[in-house]
This record gives sequence, C-alpha cells and structure tokens, in this order.
Amino acid sequence: MSVEEDNKKLEEELNTLMKEKVEKLKADKAEFERQESDKRIKAEKEQEFQANKDRLIKELSLEPKTGINVEGTTKVPKNEMQSFRKKYFEHNKIKPVEYGGESHLLGYEFTTSNSGCEDDVSDWTPSENFADMVWQSMYCKGFLLGKVTVRGIDIDKGKGCIVNIRTIGKRTAQGPLTPCECLSCVTDTFGEYHVILDTYGDLDEICEKDLFCAGDVVKSNILEAMSSGLAEAADAEIYNQLITASGATTISSGTLDCDGLQSGSCCTTPGSKLYNALVLLQATMRQNGYSPNYIIMSPSVAALLKMAQGAYRYGLDLNVSDGKVKSVSGIEVIEYCGALSCSEASIYAVMIDSSRAVGEAWGKRPTFEEDRDIDCDSTTVAVHLYVGIDELDVNAIGFVIP
Repeated sequence: MSVEEDNKKLEEELNTLMKEKVEKLKADKAEFERQESDKRIKAEKEQEFQANKDRLIKELSLEPKTGINVEGTTKVPKNEMQSFRKKYFEHNKIKPVEYGGESHLLGYEFTTSNSGCEDDVSDWTPSENFADMVWQSMYCKGFLLGKVTVRGIDIDKGKGCIVNIRTIGKRTAQGPLTPCECLSCVTDTFGEYHVILDTYGDLDEICEKDLFCAGDVVKSNILEAMSSGLAEAADAEIYNQLITASGATTISSGTLDCDGLQSGSCCTTPGSKLYNALVLLQATMRQNGYSPNYIIMSPSVAALLKMAQGAYRYGLDLNVSDGKVKSVSGIEVIEYCGALSCSEASIYAVMIDSSRAVGEAWGKRPTFEEDRDIDCDSTTVAVHLYVGIDELDVNAIGFVIP
C-alpha cells in the first residue's frame, strides 16, 4: 500500500471518529436539555399543586394543623354551589346569614307546599337573602341496622327469597359407662329459622325549574332524606322483631316511676330497680347458655339510671359518658329513640345476644336511580333495596317488663 493510500485511510478513520464524537456530543446535549426540561416541568407542576393546595385550604377554611391529608389529593372536587354562593353574595351585596341568626328567615317562607308526590320547593326560592343550608327533619336511625343483627347473610339472585338457618339440637354425652357397655344411638333434633326478603323503597319527583331557582342543594338534601328514611325504617323493623318475640326471657322490675323523682333507699328508686332487673336478666340469660352483649332502651328509660337518686348515685357497674348510658354490668347500652318510652310501660328494656337474636339478610343493597321526564321538565328519583329482618332464637332475647 502506497503512502497516499495510507494517508487517505487515516483521514477516513479520523473523519469517522470525529463524526462519532460529534454525534455523541449532540446526544449528550439533547439528554441534558431533556433532563432540564423535565426538572422545569416538575417544578411547574409542584408550584401548580401547591397553589391548588393553598387555594383548597383557603376555600375550606382549613388550617394545616387539622391533619387533613391534602398532600394525597389527586383531584380537587368542584364545588359549584360554593362558587355560586360567593358570586351571588358579591353581586347582590349580601352578607351571609346562617340559620339561627336574627334575620335568617328574611326572604324565605318555609311552608308546606307539596302537592301529592311532587315536591314544590318554589317557596324556598331566595328573594332577598341566600341561605346555603337546608335543615332536614330529625331521623331515628343508625342505632341497630348492621350492629345488633346476625350479619353476613346474603341472598343470591335466583335462589329464592327466604334464608333458612339450620339448627341442630343440644346433645348430651353418654356416660359414665360400665366396662364393655355399648353406646346407644341418639337421634338429633333438627330445626330451622327463616329470614324472609322484603322490599323497601322511596320515590320523589323534583321540578327542574324549582331546582334552577333554589339550587342543587335541595336535590342533594332530598336524596339524603330518602336514605335516612330507609335507615330509620330498617332500625324500626329490627326493634319490632325484638319486642314481638314470643317466648323471650322476662324479668319484672315492677312499675317504674318514670319521672324518676321517687325517693327511697338504694334498692327502691326507679333507677336502682331497673338496674337490678337488668343484672338479674343478664344472669338468667347467661345461666341458659347465652352471652348477652346489647341492651336497647329509650332515652327516657335510661334517664332513670343516671339520676342522682338512681343507680348512678350508688357507683354500681354503670358507665355514663356524654350524657348517655354506655354500659350496664359490662353490657353495651344503645339509647334508641325509637324504643318504647318509659310511659308506654309494656317493655322497659331489651337485652340480646346479637349472635343469635335477629337475622339481617340482603338481596339488594340500597340503589339510587334517576329518570329524566322531558315532558314535565322534572326528574324522578327512586331508591330500592331488598332486605330481610326477622327474629331468630327467641331465647337470645330478654325483656325487662313492669
């Protein structure tokens, strides 16, 4: 190979190396610019997130010390009513008026304006002041459903509408046996309890023009009221199954003075008489092999235990907190507002072993649906549920009666 050819080859190799070097430098520069761009985008997103966080805290009037985890927020919910309220106040130069204030009724006529099934909320339409709250009626709910019942029972579609809980009677071991004495066959006693599926529901029709004038807050509160009504009905059915159980264990406390003002010794006041009857009922049910864990009574009956001349005064096994009786003799107490009041006097208190007393079987959980009626410019809302609530073992239920 000649010198010229060698020089040419070396020149080509040099050009190749220079080209590779240039390409590498370009790639390194592009990577550096990409990383810088990612850092810039990340910083911008962090700034945007921090701005949204600060705005959310400001809008909800939250202090960071409240412990609400805003850091984990991935999407800030849109609050259209809050935005509308703010604009409405600013446009009309109105100072917000909360319920309970001196002028909270201005511009509102809270009258019953319903006609048939349809809810006419036109009388709730703001004229001078805009209130951002709707008070609902009080419900007696959330005391018993899912708490004092035998749960975990589900009815599968297509398998009928009755749950049968099979039972086997108590057996007694044979013995002592003599040498070579044979065992004899003893027949089992079988039984069953039934939980029958029932249908509950609620339906309402809301006029769109009323919603436009009064705001979506009316619609949301109607849905909440429907849900509360169903929960109240379920609690009432559970309590009804309990107090109508035929053959439940009963202990008499004697007729109680429901005003609680009866004076006397530690064992003759209404509260102490009720306390003693509950302790005796607990012992009786435990003697029969049950483990009572709930006492259900009305607040008017529970009040007898808390009064100064009642059981609370004498430091018995009674736990009172936040104005409510929490437990008696180690058994949790539920002050249920739907329970029979003291003056009704047929049953003062119900004691149960919740593992066997009442069954709660679900075929369909609460389901809300909406149907737009374009002819009437209204929306129909409905909720349906299938649930069975029935008494099971009556021996797991006890009453304190007059």
